[in-house]
Amino acid sequence: MKAGVRGMGEMIDYEMIVSAVREKHQGQSFGGYDHIERVHDLSLALARGLDVDVDALRVAAYVHDLAVPVYGPEKHNERAEEVAKDLLDKAGVPPEKQKKAFDIIRAHTRFAKTEALTLEAKILRDADGVDYLGAVGIMRGVLRGLRHKSYSGDINSQGKKLLENLIQNIEETFATEKGKMLAKERIEFMRLFMEHLDEELSIR
Repeated sequence: MKAGVRGMGEMIDYEMIVSAVREKHQGQSFGGYDHIERVHDLSLALARGLDVDVDALRVAAYVHDLAVPVYGPEKHNERAEEVAKDLLDKAGVPPEKQKKAFDIIRAHTRFAKTEALTLEAKILRDADGVDYLGAVGIMRGVLRGLRHKSYSGDINSQGKKLLENLIQNIEETFATEKGKMLAKERIEFMRLFMEHLDEELSIR
């Protein structure tokens, strides 16, 4: 059974969801709508050919970080329903789809107490993780470090360590085969980037 067989997308106003999510994330210097869009697209790519509830997965991908602009990153996975339920009601998302979506969201972060048990939850978690890696991950890592003041901007003393920490924290956490493959490719790029960084910093 291919992805989309159990979908009910014609009943859901995705344009309304996208518009509201884009507006809510406006002005976010890290984890803005660009991240949401990438995670949505990555989720669909990881789900292709699998028996998943595509609509529940899409809805979860779009609103998985919607609590961040309201409450900040802490426990945002647990607060998603509080922030997004009214929007999903108005967008025509059926109650059973909402329940699945919020269950998926509760498990999407690697700091969640909720384990990713369903395939949809594993896919969203992997998609969110893949977006921390590769060229995008390098840029996001720098932005996050500057925002949270864990990185001073000193490339000589902190640049390589910043990326090493990112890889170490996420490398072994992928659950789907496609997620593992994408993560491996992006991590290899990051390691190559760090080799070049070493070479450039060694010039005296």
